[in-house]
Amino acid sequence: MWGITLTWALHVTASPCDLGFYHEQDQQNRSAGQIKQNNNSSVSCLPCPAGFSCLSAEASPELCGNGTYALEGRGFCVPCPDGYQCTLPGDDPRACDAGTFSLRGQAFCTTCPPATYTNSTGAGTCLKCPAGYSCANPADEPTACDAGTSSALGDADCDACISGLFQNRTGRGECEACPAGFSCEDAARTPRRCGLGYASGFGDATCSACPPGSASSASRESCIACPAGFECADPEVGP
Repeated sequence: MWGITLTWALHVTASPCDLGFYHEQDQQNRSAGQIKQNNNSSVSCLPCPAGFSCLSAEASPELCGNGTYALEGRGFCVPCPDGYQCTLPGDDPRACDAGTFSLRGQAFCTTCPPATYTNSTGAGTCLKCPAGYSCANPADEPTACDAGTSSALGDADCDACISGLFQNRTGRGECEACPAGFSCEDAARTPRRCGLGYASGFGDATCSACPPGSASSASRESCIACPAGFECADPEVGP
């Protein structure tokens, strides 16, 4: 009987190129300073070009996907960082301008939504317009509301105080009700006390004249009957 001896040889083939390089067989494509030769003179290892990934040294470089980038020789694509845009996958990310923002992995910066802002570059999010301010231009610092106006958190514009309310300070988030015994015809000024013979309730914009035969109370919050023993023909004169 014949004796048969089988010999098995295990060959482990390492990648011909380091990370960030890819295998190019065509010797004519080599250029000085860009080729890394390994022990096999027939193999050319070229730097992975900018904007491409070279995860396999045996495969052709693959273009980076939308919202990712790679610099020359890196070998793999990475997501565009938040606050930056990557319009060209082979270029360095560029910071978003003021008034715009971007999230991680976005190729382009987006204008801040209404009533938000960012007055710095490289923002990953926009901020809500603060109470008492307006944000007409998302790239500018918020502007304090004028006296006689107000705005709530997240409002883009300042609104004038409605009748019966006032705000005599700037940069306020709300208007205040006119106090009883005062008038607030000019919402931007300090309330004015009602004159003799006039009265107003809480939230009234103007003072109303008391009818004949009555007089205004000391607080000017109401009209009262003429006291006994007095004449009140003219409320503006008093008893």
